[in-house]
Amino acid sequence: MKTILIASALLTLIVVSQQSHAINYAWLTNYETSANFPGDIVYFYGTDTLLGPVHSNDWIATRNFQGLPVFYSSVSTTKPAFRTGSPDPAGIFLGGAPHFNTPRIELPHSLEHIRDAAIQFNSFMSIDGQEWYASIRGDSLVCYYWPEGTMLDTTYHSSITLDLEHISHVYFDGKVDVRGELRAEGLMLVIGSNRNIRILDNVILEGTDLTTGILPDPATSAICLASENWVIVGNTWENGRENRAQGASVVITALIFALRGSFQIEQMNDVTDPYISPVQPDERGNLIVNGGITQWRRGYLHRSNRGGTGYNRIIRYDTRLRDWNPGVENPIYYHPNQDSLIFDDTPVGTAVTDTFHFHSAVGPFSGALATYPFYTNAPYQPSGTVDIPVSFTPPSVGTWSGNLTFFVSGAFRNVVLYGRGIPAGGPQIISTDIVPNPFNVESRIQLELAGAGHLRAIVFDILGREVARLADADFAAGRHTLRFDGSSLASGVYFLNLQTPQSVMTRKLLLLK
Repeated sequence: MKTILIASALLTLIVVSQQSHAINYAWLTNYETSANFPGDIVYFYGTDTLLGPVHSNDWIATRNFQGLPVFYSSVSTTKPAFRTGSPDPAGIFLGGAPHFNTPRIELPHSLEHIRDAAIQFNSFMSIDGQEWYASIRGDSLVCYYWPEGTMLDTTYHSSITLDLEHISHVYFDGKVDVRGELRAEGLMLVIGSNRNIRILDNVILEGTDLTTGILPDPATSAICLASENWVIVGNTWENGRENRAQGASVVITALIFALRGSFQIEQMNDVTDPYISPVQPDERGNLIVNGGITQWRRGYLHRSNRGGTGYNRIIRYDTRLRDWNPGVENPIYYHPNQDSLIFDDTPVGTAVTDTFHFHSAVGPFSGALATYPFYTNAPYQPSGTVDIPVSFTPPSVGTWSGNLTFFVSGAFRNVVLYGRGIPAGGPQIISTDIVPNPFNVESRIQLELAGAGHLRAIVFDILGREVARLADADFAAGRHTLRFDGSSLASGVYFLNLQTPQSVMTRKLLLLK
């Protein structure tokens, strides 16, 4: 009989469906002047195309260079006009006339909510004197670390692999380089750092069009890159270094936050740069962002140095993320229930085993104890993904509960264990599988029945209210698929209750929007 992992050792994340300020913009800045060169004005040019709302708390400046910038949605500023010297009109406004004297949009000052979430997920990456490289690989994040100031060798240096099915927030205490592709359905990845985030290559959802940045259909996953300092587009060969751009050189499908710095290209061929391109111009291609950009000071994405350095810009707002709370502005709330492992109904005297998974980023796992009638014999395991097998052997008919206790990262943790003993003969439900879970809109429940009979499948919210009835009918023996549509429901935890005349089973569903 298959047992069920209903909650990981990570606290269950509930995203608050609450509209925030910064997340509503394709482009949001506090100042339109450079941090590198105080007083320098950064302009919008004809090579800028913005397909989403634009706002600045400062004077917006444009120039008629290679045409006027094109704004496909609303443009607003706290100032009474565009900056003096901008052309009239200041751009091509396809989303209506610009709005002046609008209220300020306050930017957050820190990433404390993301940091707190990562601590809860055991994905707070902090090792003294190290810098980091985060490689996004489908449903996992491989985090390499090595001594700061030296070169990375991925065949030699240590790494930590995070399972993104169970972890959504990762925070790096140090500089971090990022690249890779996230599975397009059912995952949310927020990468935060107290120092600079450097983008080495595309950061996208799998299946993204590399010419337009258009997401695959369907796409329910989301990415956020948030730095308390700068987010930098690295001057790498993959990003079109030394005028070697072919097509769309950099594609980013993410929300980008540079809270006390800028979103800017690396090595702009200034005389003070440690690297100057040997060729000119140093045009690196197109920079396509499908998400949104929030920055403290406007960064340079193109300069006139060496006949042209940098990118044409196409910034598209991802409207899917309008109600997402990645934790940049608003707190992330956690379900207060304890972590738990729930076994299927089990015949008396029969032993079944399930595995409890969790991630320890900073310390080894050194053993566990389970109370009767549950048992574990987990060996020592180093930091990383830890598996604790737990068995359940009901001695009699009835409901049983116990505790799984283990010591990791300098603290004891407890997991509540549940199981029910039933008469010999067993339940009708042999197995269940929920894909995806967590999910964004729709999840599929695949189950197998040992024999024909009546099946009732009901989804409840955390207050015990019925929100959906997926089945209440007779089913034949064999495999069946039920579909749960959460498009009309709020983000949060829901419970699927499956009942047959011989058994009752409960599974946890996590809806993230």
